[in-house]
Amino acid sequence: MELREIRLILGRHLGVMLAVFLGFVGIGVVAAYAPEQLYRTNATLVLNLKSVSEGSGSIQQISFQLPALSEWAESRTLRERAAERVPEELRARPARIEALADTSVLRIRATSPSPEAAQSWADAVAAELVAERADDPLVELVQLDPARLPREPVEPRRPPILVAAVVLGVIAAVFAALAVDRIRNAFDSNRAVRERLGTTVLGEIPVLRRRERKIPMAKLLQERKGSTDVVSAFEALRTNLEFLIGDGSVDRVAFVSQHRQIGKSTICAGVACMLARVGRSVVAVEADLHHPTLADQLMAVPGYGLGDIAASGSSEIELQSTPYQGLEVLCAGIPVGRVADVISTTLPGVLATLRRRSSFVVIDSPPLRGAPETPLVVAEARHVVLVVNNRSSDLGSLSDSVDRITSAGGVLVGIVFNRVPRRRLRRDAYPSSSQSRRSVDLPRPTPPSPPSAFVGEDDWLESPVTTVATD
Repeated sequence: MELREIRLILGRHLGVMLAVFLGFVGIGVVAAYAPEQLYRTNATLVLNLKSVSEGSGSIQQISFQLPALSEWAESRTLRERAAERVPEELRARPARIEALADTSVLRIRATSPSPEAAQSWADAVAAELVAERADDPLVELVQLDPARLPREPVEPRRPPILVAAVVLGVIAAVFAALAVDRIRNAFDSNRAVRERLGTTVLGEIPVLRRRERKIPMAKLLQERKGSTDVVSAFEALRTNLEFLIGDGSVDRVAFVSQHRQIGKSTICAGVACMLARVGRSVVAVEADLHHPTLADQLMAVPGYGLGDIAASGSSEIELQSTPYQGLEVLCAGIPVGRVADVISTTLPGVLATLRRRSSFVVIDSPPLRGAPETPLVVAEARHVVLVVNNRSSDLGSLSDSVDRITSAGGVLVGIVFNRVPRRRLRRDAYPSSSQSRRSVDLPRPTPPSPPSAFVGEDDWLESPVTTVATD
C-alpha cells in the first residue's frame, strides 16, 4: 500500500479516526484522574552487630533475621501494635505497609491517600520493630532515617498516562481507518471490483425465495406479485448491458461462473427475457451440455440441439420458441462423444450462422472449473459476463477467474453478483409509487396489459420450430 493511498484512506475516514482518538484520550483521562492519588514515604532501619568477638557467626545472624523482620513488619499483628503509636485522627486512614530488605538495611514503606497518614504509619511500624528488638543480645535495630512527609503523589502518574493515551490514540485511529476501509471493501463489492479487478458490476440479483425457485425465469419475470425485486434487478442488468451492446459492436455474450450451482443459467435466461421484452431479437444458446437448464428456465420444449448437430452431420440448426416474441433457444441436445469435442466442432459454425440472422446471442457457458470446454466457449463468444455468488466470492477467486477468462482470449464485460440480500437492494432502491403515494382516496388506475413481447402459453406451445441452415 502506497503512502498516497494511505493518505486518501485517512482522509475518507476522519470521523472514525477522531472517534477512536477521543475514545483513547477519554480512557487516559479516566485512568489518570479517576483513581485516588497515593503518597509514599520510607523509614530506614539498620541491623547492627552488638559484638564482633564471635566472628562470622554473629554476621550470619543478620542475614537470617532480615527476611524474618520483613515478614513480621508486614504482618497484621505488628500493624495492630503499631496503631497505638499513630495519632488517633490518622489511625482510620488506610495505609499499605511494605518491608524492603537489602544487606543490613530494612526500609519500611507506607503508601496512603493521605501524606500525613503515610508518614505516621511508617514511623510507627519502624518504632515498634526497634522496641521489640531492644533486648536482642547479638544484634540491634536502629532507625537511621525517619519517614519524611511526602509532597508529590506517586500514583497515578498523570503526565505519562496522558502522553501514552495520546500516542496510543493516534496509532489506534490510523489502524481503525485502515480496518474500516478494508471492511468496507469487503462489503462494498462494486468498489472492490472496480479498484482491484479493473472491471465493473453490471448488476446484483436478489436471493430467490423458495416459491420463486420453483418457477421458470421466463414466467417469474411476468408475474405481477412477489417478484418486483427480481424484475427491477434484471431491468438494471439489462440497462447496463445495453450500454455495451447498443452500438452493435457486441453481438454475443457468454455467461460463465466460477463453479456449478451459482445461478449462471438463471441469470442468462433472465437477461435473454429482458432483452426480448424491449424488442430485441435474441437467441439463447445452451452450451452447458453437462447440466443443461437454460431451456427449462425459458419454458422452451427441449429438442434438437447443439449436441445433436455434430452427431447427425446435419447442416441445419433448430431453434425452439419461448413465451417471448423474438426469443428463441438452441437447446443442448444429446451430445455423442466428449463434450469438448462437440463444442469445438459445432459451436463456431452455429455462432457464424446466428450472426447472419442479426440476432443477439446469449450463451449459457459451462463453469470455469470442472469443464475443459469452457475456454473454447469463451474464445468463440469473445465477450464474457462473470456470474459470482455474493455470499462466497472473494477478490482472490475473482482475480483467478478473470485470469482464466483473459488467458482463453475472452474480454470481461462485467460481473454480476447473484443471491444478494434483498434488504440491501431495497435500501438503495428508489421508492416505488405505492410507497411514496400519500394516504388519500385516489381512484385506482386500470392495471396495464401484459407486454406484447410475451405470448400466451397456448400460443407459443403450438408455434413452429425455426430451422436455420448452417454452412
